[in-house]
Amino acid sequence: MIDKFPNTNDSRSALTGLRTVYVDLNDVDTYFNYVKTLGSYANVSVSEQDSLTYISAENLYMAGNCLRAINKMTNYLEKFPQGSFIVNAHFYRAECLFSKEDSTRSLADYDFVIRRPANDFTEPSLLAASAIYFGKKQIPDALETYVHLEQVASLPANKLTARLGQLRCLYELRDYSGVEKTGPRVLASDMVPDELARETCFKMGKAFMATGEMEEAVKNLKKVAIEIKSTEGAEAKYQLAKIYFSQGNIDQAEKLVKEFIDQNTPHAYWMGEIFILSSDISIEKGDTFQARYTLQSLIDYYENDTDGIKEAAKEKLAGLQQGEGQPKPLSRKEPF
Repeated sequence: MIDKFPNTNDSRSALTGLRTVYVDLNDVDTYFNYVKTLGSYANVSVSEQDSLTYISAENLYMAGNCLRAINKMTNYLEKFPQGSFIVNAHFYRAECLFSKEDSTRSLADYDFVIRRPANDFTEPSLLAASAIYFGKKQIPDALETYVHLEQVASLPANKLTARLGQLRCLYELRDYSGVEKTGPRVLASDMVPDELARETCFKMGKAFMATGEMEEAVKNLKKVAIEIKSTEGAEAKYQLAKIYFSQGNIDQAEKLVKEFIDQNTPHAYWMGEIFILSSDISIEKGDTFQARYTLQSLIDYYENDTDGIKEAAKEKLAGLQQGEGQPKPLSRKEPF
């Protein structure tokens, strides 16, 4: 029809059908090349080329064909760097690249979307980019992106993610005052799961410890220390006992140590720490025999030779055997 009856209504209808077929085939370039052979009556405008090239790529993305969609989106962006659908193209290419575990290239596309004026893809791009930055240990960039996400988030779940992300970044950066200020905002979010509330209170407790605000530290750690199956719960209970011991509240520290041992945590490191603290309590009470027995048991039966527990026990036992008789701070650092 097009070849035999050019420049007629029937040929134009046929050309429209042909365009639809080539779009469905995701081969609009062949359509464009064919139209160029027909003369001026069948010219395809730049705006139409823009939209058809993008639609062809989008169809592949919607069909789940990410490998071809990445190529088609790249082709579209190269041909139309100022095109009408560049934000969409960058976002969909980012999603495909991320699904192929190419986080570096996907991050560049997400950042492009984020830098544009607010659009339908701003929020999901911020959500993805912040997680990528955090996963790459680019903590300052992650923090900035989480702050931006909280500002634009319309979904409560994304707002919670943004606040929790900020808390984790601030904790990693040792910004204790930031942790103390951000934690309550996390807990004030809608429908905070128990495990996230536990993590938040734990990080706040550690931050208050670091700033010397022990009353607030105790308040937050108590909320976590009700169980010691989780890592946070085990460390929280140990830290509580340690705080009481450092404050001279030996009875309360001993009570928590006994509870800890009876509850039997699966986290061997914190069990080791609680036994070392138990030896300090025994020394403080003048029972050096019990302290030596506790430390020797750790040396004999603790299975990990690399996490510092055995070395700490040996150091304390050596001090007792030399008649020092008082617990002293160790040079090793506990994990923050």
